[in-house]
Amino acid sequence: MKKCITAVLLVSLLLGVGLLARRTPLASMDRRFSAPETGTSEVSFDLERGDTVRLSLTSTVRGGDYHAAVYSADGVLVEDIGKAKRLEMSLTPGDAGTYSLRVEYDGFVGSLKAKIYR
Repeated sequence: MKKCITAVLLVSLLLGVGLLARRTPLASMDRRFSAPETGTSEVSFDLERGDTVRLSLTSTVRGGDYHAAVYSADGVLVEDIGKAKRLEMSLTPGDAGTYSLRVEYDGFVGSLKAKIYR
């Protein structure tokens, strides 16, 4: 009986720590297109000087094309991502400010998912 209680407490503790350690995204994008779409989707996120963020991008392309990039608030290209089926990358822009992930698509059919974590 004592072993069972200890095991339950240990599992509960590990689940609690896991939930607390789970990262909340600074920004996320989840777009799905069943018919061809042309346009731009953008999400922004604020960073302090020297912050490093992790960018996760997943796409399923059934038609058309897309291009992703990260820009600073004044429109300067920070990182040209291009097109990727699955991408995980770290990004350290350097200066504090608002940055944005911009995805431009042309005749796009499929799905795009992106998350930015601190």
